[in-house]
Amino acid sequence: MISVKYPEADCHRKAHWHLFDQLTKMTHLLECNAPMAVQNVITFLNEWFFQHVMISDKKLAAHLLHQLEGAGRYNVISSNVK
Repeated sequence: MISVKYPEADCHRKAHWHLFDQLTKMTHLLECNAPMAVQNVITFLNEWFFQHVMISDKKLAAHLLHQLEGAGRYNVISSNVK
C-alpha cells in the first residue's frame, strides 16, 4: 500500500491490527468456554470481513486501478492488464 502511495494505508493497516487485537481477546473467551463465545466470534468476523471488503478493500482496489491506469498498464473499459 505504501509503494502505491495509498493515502489511507495507515488506517487500513490499523484496521487489520484492530482485528488481530479483537481476535486475541475473543480467543480467551473461547478458551474459557464463555457462553455465546463461538456465536460472538462468528458474528464479529462476518461483520468485520463484510465491512472491510465492501468498504476498505474496494477503496484500495479503486486506488490500485487508478495507479495502473496512470501507468498505462490497465484499461478499465476493456478490463485487460497489459
